[in-house]
Amino acid sequence: MFTDRIIKIVFLFIFSTINLVAQNTEKELKLIWENPKNADSIRLKAINAYYPEVVFSNPDKALTVSNLHYSIAQKSNVAIEKVKVLKERGKAYYVKGNTDKAIESLKEAIVIQSTLNDDVSLARLNSNLANVYREQNKFFETVKYYNLSLKIFQDNKEENAEADILNNLGLVYFDINNNELALDYFNKALTLYEKLNLQDKIGNIWLNIESAYFEEKDNNKAIKHAQKALKILESNNNLLSSSDCYLLMAKSNQRLNNSEKAFLFAQKSLELNQNIGNTTKVLDNKIYIAELTFHSNVKEATKIGEEVLPQLNADTDKKIKAKLYQLLYKCYKAENKVDLSHKMYDQYIVYNDSIIKEKSNLSLIKESLNQEFKNSHEVLKKNQLKRIILIVLIFLSLILLLFFYSRKKSIANKKKRDELLKEIKELKNNSNLGLPISTSKFELNRTKIETSIDRKINETDWNVLNILLDDPVISNKDIAEKAFMSVDGIGSSLKRMYDYFEIKESKYKKTSLIMKAIKLSNN
Repeated sequence: MFTDRIIKIVFLFIFSTINLVAQNTEKELKLIWENPKNADSIRLKAINAYYPEVVFSNPDKALTVSNLHYSIAQKSNVAIEKVKVLKERGKAYYVKGNTDKAIESLKEAIVIQSTLNDDVSLARLNSNLANVYREQNKFFETVKYYNLSLKIFQDNKEENAEADILNNLGLVYFDINNNELALDYFNKALTLYEKLNLQDKIGNIWLNIESAYFEEKDNNKAIKHAQKALKILESNNNLLSSSDCYLLMAKSNQRLNNSEKAFLFAQKSLELNQNIGNTTKVLDNKIYIAELTFHSNVKEATKIGEEVLPQLNADTDKKIKAKLYQLLYKCYKAENKVDLSHKMYDQYIVYNDSIIKEKSNLSLIKESLNQEFKNSHEVLKKNQLKRIILIVLIFLSLILLLFFYSRKKSIANKKKRDELLKEIKELKNNSNLGLPISTSKFELNRTKIETSIDRKINETDWNVLNILLDDPVISNKDIAEKAFMSVDGIGSSLKRMYDYFEIKESKYKKTSLIMKAIKLSNN
């Protein structure tokens, strides 16, 4: 108990410190946008910098400043600013749980954005719209808009946005109880977020993975991932996700029979949702706290339930209504209030039947989406196979082209070499060096050669020339063995003579060198 008190004190200290910093930033930005003497561009910049500070922690403030934002955007007639304000309104309404208003704002933003020739920004809005459809359990619309956005982000190498969509698709499959596929998408998104070092996004991914493990009833893993998530979410002042994280930690601890921790974390989740002003989540928190209290204090649980009851309305989620009526049924039954317990039970049956019907529909949706996923996966595999076959065919074609080119070049080089050797042989046979009697062996004329190239040839180079005379295609290594020199020494000697004899031929330099030496000897 003492440890829990310490945890609570530390949490309150951290939260108040974050709040203080946020308030200082808010005041500075407010001074800028409220000053009409500042240029509109400066005021708009301040407003846009303000949204991330409050949209997930105090959406009402975001909605209030959005009115000024839209007014300035209208006056300046800057379309992109109209899109920004409508997008932020959509986010704020989403955080507050007003999904209809969120969709209205986002659709208006999409209409304007579609005229601006910016596919990536349009894809971001479609992704936001898909988020809201997911909240409304409209899964086909959700997957449609996510996949539409995903392709655009992948084509444009927008890895951050791609990771967001992968995360969101994971959430869709989590919603329809396909946790295996959900975890696959979450881990793909996590890999990209870690690559980009996006800590705030990593926090949300840990939360989503926690949720999947919770549904799999792996409570210890769920708590472990929740602790990772919470550290990041609180450092980024993300109250919405932090509240979800605390609630899941409460439920995991409840399963492990850690009642005190479960109650503490449930209270923290409630406090955060009250700060945000999310009525739906506040009601859900209170009902859960009443359920925790029921086993130790029926009277207190009844009191909480009765306080929540008048807050229900036509827009309240059916699951919340079913939970509350079931809670009050158990409370009244425990207190032996038969009439009231029957009344609550009747109401519970009405909403629970509706939920069962939805679950049945959800199962059909799950099967349909899973089949759609399998079909798209098969199409992807076929496309990948086609690409692989195409790459292999291109590779083989290149290999064949390279082979025929090399062979053609080799034949041409061999033909040229044979022509050079034939010419050398003819020069040797036809030359008599001015003698009346033909000699059986041709010899180089050093004097004529040195006169022609206008320089003296040293003994090493002369020896190399005579070795080439016997074998014009001999290798440097074999020349080195015959001349009792190193291969490097032979290379240096040949390089000098290529320069002396002005040999330009690149393929058969040695053959060209000795042929020129023979020609000069014959002059």
